[in-house]
Parts: sequence; structure tokens; C-alpha cells
Amino acid sequence: MKVFAILYLFLLVELCHGGDGKKGDQKPEDLDNDPSDRPRGSYTRPSTNMTGGNDATLDLASPTVSIGKSFEYDYDHVQTRMVLPGDSFKLTKIVNGAEEVWNGGTDGRCTQVIISMKDGSPALVYLHKKDSSNRSSLTLLKNGSTWKVTDDYKGELKKLRRTPESVTDFTIKLEDKKDTDQCTVFGAMIYGLSVQFYFPKFGFHATEITHGEKSLWKGDNERALVIKLYKTGNSSLLLLSLRNAEDKCNLKRFESVGTEWNSIEKDAFHKKLHDARKAKKSAAQQAGKPNAPPAKHGSSYGTESSLSSGGGSGIDGSAKPEGNEASAQPRNS
Repeated sequence: MKVFAILYLFLLVELCHGGDGKKGDQKPEDLDNDPSDRPRGSYTRPSTNMTGGNDATLDLASPTVSIGKSFEYDYDHVQTRMVLPGDSFKLTKIVNGAEEVWNGGTDGRCTQVIISMKDGSPALVYLHKKDSSNRSSLTLLKNGSTWKVTDDYKGELKKLRRTPESVTDFTIKLEDKKDTDQCTVFGAMIYGLSVQFYFPKFGFHATEITHGEKSLWKGDNERALVIKLYKTGNSSLLLLSLRNAEDKCNLKRFESVGTEWNSIEKDAFHKKLHDARKAKKSAAQQAGKPNAPPAKHGSSYGTESSLSSGGGSGIDGSAKPEGNEASAQPRNS
């Protein structure tokens, strides 16, 4: 049971925020997850020491983040911001100026925040939180000057979509490690693994993905909302969150060994992520370190025992961010 619990989180943000569920819906972009596999509510895990780190507050109204790393991107035509608290901080409270968004009390802490905007201001917040015995997710909706819990992440996110005057199709090249005119690209350490995120910019639809001269995927009335590329040693894993012409989401997974890319099933994908995370942790312990090395980009997931987003993707998550394939964006439709 413990292994499966870890797998659920290890594959935490998909960040479509799309999934393989009955309705094909997915939540945020968890830094590492497969939204369809994310357990609803919370699950019990062994008690951990929650005293480490300095208590910190995140102000969504501030353009800068001093408690970790912040990434801005467009998710399915919604202006989005992802915040990953650093390992030295215990994020216990989130505010939006004078408005209190979330308070973890004495025992709770937030490990990932995905903020969806309306006209440049925070309107919807998806967060991963944990206390000494549980890990769960929560979606909060701005209602006037207050914030309320909502179970309709999919519906509320759809209301925030902007409509571009025109759309240009383009190809995502996995060789790109920096932003292009069409795509936002950034990397983060998720549960000890290096993850590269690709988010099409507003007004651009990713309809093909290539690596070198090889085309890995070409959309047939589908477009990619987010791509997560995981480095797992001698191979790489690729997770695609897709949306079709009927506004439904779907996930596709690939593995590369050398220069060859092959499609793999969900269970195999999850197992490979779990095994890679386990190997990283074992190597760190053999080197005399009690935990995996701190996340380079401030993600508290860097020392966690699970990996989605998003989320677990998450950024990418999956939402809700891709909850079971290392996340960064919640599940959504």
C-alpha cells in the first residue's frame, strides 16, 4: 500500500490539466502528475517532521517571490503562475494583498501553488498541502474580497480562458531549453528528478513535437497544452497533455532510450518514474545524505518521497495538476 501511495504522489501538475479519467478531464498542471490517477481528497502517510523551515507567507499580489521560485506561463489560453516554495521555507499562509486566501494553521504547509489569472489578477488558486499525516489538494475561487473552496476546478478555469484574435500552429522541439517566440520553456527539480516544461504561448497551438529529425507526435485535431520531459538517468520520459477538437483532454506517454522514442502505457510510465526516484534517493543515501538533494528551483518536492505535477505538472499535475506523473498543473477538461 505504501508503494502505491508514493506512486500517486510521485506522479502528482497534469499540470490537461487533461486526463485518462472517465470524462477525460484533468486538474492543474501539477508539477508531475497524471490527473486521472490522482486520488480524490487526501490519504494517510507516515508521520513526518513538520518543524523544519521558517514559517512563510505568500502574497499573490506581489510580482516577486522571495520564498522560492515562480514561473509564469499560459495554460490553455489562461494566464498562469506557479510557485514552488524553497526547502528552507514552510509556507503556512497565502494572501492576496489584504485578503486571506489560505491558512494552514500550526501543522499545515503548502508545497505547490498554481494561480490562474483574470485580467492580470489572481482569480483561481490550486494548491498542494500537507500536514503531519496527510497530503491533499485544494482549489480556491475568488469571490469578491473573499476566497471560497470550490470543487469545480474545470468549470471555473474554463471561464478564465481568453480568446486569441488568431491562432498559429507550431512545432515544439525538445532540444529547446529556453523560451521561444511560440513557447515558454523552463526546468525544475521534481521529487529529485529534472523536469523540463513546455507551455505554448497565448495565440499559439502546438500541433507537433519533434526531437532532432524525428517527429514523436503529430496532432490529429489535437493540440498539446503542456509537455513534461523527465530525465531518469540513461533514458527520458515524456508526458503530453492534449486537448482535441471536442474540448476533451487526453494524455500520451513516451520513453526514449538512446535516440529511439516509443509509446508506453500509463502503469509502465508510473513505475519507471517511481524507480528513477527511488534510485536517486538510494544514491543520495549511499553518499551519506539523508535525503535527495534540494531542488535547484526551490521546489519542496525535491526531498519528498513521491513525484507526480506538475505535479506534478506540477506543475506540470495534474492537476488536479497531473497528480500521478510528477505534476504541475491540475486536472481539468
